[in-house]
Amino acid sequence: MRRTPAPSRRHPWLLGPLAAAFLLLSACSLLDSVPLPGDGAATPAPGFTPVAIGSGRQPLDDRPIVGTVEVWLTEYGLIAWQRRLVTPGRYYFSLQNFGNESHDLTIIRAPRGIAGLPNRQDRVLLGEVDVVARSEPVDPRADIGPGDGELVADLAAGRYVLISGESRDFGRGMATEIIVGGGAAGPEPDAPPESMGDVMGVYLVDNAIFTSRDIMESGSVRLLVQNLGPRPHDLVVIRWRGDRTALPVEGDRLLIDSLIEVGRTPVLQPGERAGLEFAVDKKYAYVLLSSLGTDYMDGIRAQFFVR
Repeated sequence: MRRTPAPSRRHPWLLGPLAAAFLLLSACSLLDSVPLPGDGAATPAPGFTPVAIGSGRQPLDDRPIVGTVEVWLTEYGLIAWQRRLVTPGRYYFSLQNFGNESHDLTIIRAPRGIAGLPNRQDRVLLGEVDVVARSEPVDPRADIGPGDGELVADLAAGRYVLISGESRDFGRGMATEIIVGGGAAGPEPDAPPESMGDVMGVYLVDNAIFTSRDIMESGSVRLLVQNLGPRPHDLVVIRWRGDRTALPVEGDRLLIDSLIEVGRTPVLQPGERAGLEFAVDKKYAYVLLSSLGTDYMDGIRAQFFVR
């Protein structure tokens, strides 16, 4: 009896083309189910910039900047040059560190102000407050000027506290308030005087002094003094050859009577201003301080030099 050969043995050359045709038909069926450009595929949300995988770029935020706020930092003090921002929105903060240590800028939404911030051991408990934005630490000042940094923050209407969140900066006095929308947050700083050799702006805050210059020309000088702190302060100018931190003290009080004064303002209430005029000599340095209570030991002291 004659046996019929199995199909695989009769036509082995047919298996390859049949398998290829089957795979091609399957692929076409799958392609029909994939949306092509213009066929209703999902589109990016407005304002989103696609990011190539592995490119390292971040989505761009093209919302407009409403305004710029300059902030000065130093040990024991912080000044925001615009304390009332009329329009809510996105703000650019330009940071200048005039101190000898690194400081950051942390913006906290705080309806109760500085007094309402939970803190322990001179530090704000950042996990218990509404932190809106925080900058990288700003390096301390260099020989040729302050260290600088930047921060962008979205600010709705309300009250905010600006602090340095580094180390124990908050407990040392590095805090101020700003208001967005209606209301007031305290005295507005006057713009620093133009860079002239005989005029200096001096700004007192609780626990620090900021000056618009640190070198003056020999001869007659004029200081424009403003108290921005919530407490009263005065300004005394001492002629001195040493460091500003080396004046004689007893306990936490400055021995002011043993020093050579060249100028003094009356006690200034928050927001008040005064002017001082006196002569300086390049043989000396000059220390600026508040003589009230423990102000000197709390950090309200600065120094300028004469050339």
